[in-house]
Amino acid sequence: MLGADQRAGPSHDLGGDVISDVAAIGGLIGLAASVLLLAWQCWEVAKQTKIGNSIGGASVIQEAMNSDRELHSVFLERPELRAYFYDSKAQPSEGSDRDRVLTLAEMFADVLEVGLLTTRLVPSTDSNDDWTSYTRHICDHSPALVEFVRQHPEWYPNVTRVLNGRSGTPTGG
Repeated sequence: MLGADQRAGPSHDLGGDVISDVAAIGGLIGLAASVLLLAWQCWEVAKQTKIGNSIGGASVIQEAMNSDRELHSVFLERPELRAYFYDSKAQPSEGSDRDRVLTLAEMFADVLEVGLLTTRLVPSTDSNDDWTSYTRHICDHSPALVEFVRQHPEWYPNVTRVLNGRSGTPTGG
């Protein structure tokens, strides 16, 4: 005859199985909540990064505009120099005006290069076409600037690109 322990069949601890199932379900719910929270955090970081890039781009554009304004203040002090950049006047062949025009040509090239480079690297500025157009305009009306940039194309690759009739955005990356 079988004893009482053997007749009842295998022993099952139903309380332990239920607790283990509840714990597993709770863990899955916690995992799902963690994944959702992580996705939300990534989305927020992406938004903040985009805002930060926009602010950074605006700051650099503002700096380029300040430099451009400084150039134009020279024209207020010495209006006769403006014609070398806006009226296609040939640069002087000698003298102190030649030195002034060459210095302004270098400053203009710096401003244009920074504007073109910045708007290419920070697309959120949404003004690369504007800087390309401005660069073309100045180059079309300033033999002094064109000559200076052509003498130093490695210093001004973006301005050189515009001078050569290509887009302000390089195709090769």
